[in-house]
Amino acid sequence: MKKLLILLVVFLMSLAYYTNSFIVMIKEYDPVYSIYIAKENIKTEYDLSFSQALHKKFISGETAGQSARFQGGSSDVKELIKRLDIKVVDEQNLANIKIIYGFSPRLGKPVIINNKKVNIQIAQRCAIITVGTPLILGSY
Repeated sequence: MKKLLILLVVFLMSLAYYTNSFIVMIKEYDPVYSIYIAKENIKTEYDLSFSQALHKKFISGETAGQSARFQGGSSDVKELIKRLDIKVVDEQNLANIKIIYGFSPRLGKPVIINNKKVNIQIAQRCAIITVGTPLILGSY
């Protein structure tokens, strides 16, 4: 009975982890993921599928960041902001790239930028959207 209870607790914790995971939250956009693993030096795993990204996140534990890239437009950015309960704290337009900095209570630890909490960055260049948490660590 004790083993069954332990198994149930582990299952429920795993379920909570995966359903609150950035990787899972944006799965419907069919993105390509990058995981930035925080060990001695930051190691990057690029161009991962959904299952590969979940696996890397699970086995590496704490990450320096995660990002995803997918095709989309302004309506997808608006939908993403709504779905993730993002409070936009800053917006910039740089060389035909729209960049949004925000905070979502559904995501991990924030970084502080201009005295504001930020744990998600969204960049849109033409029809490509790159999303990173806490920031986009690669290119966009």
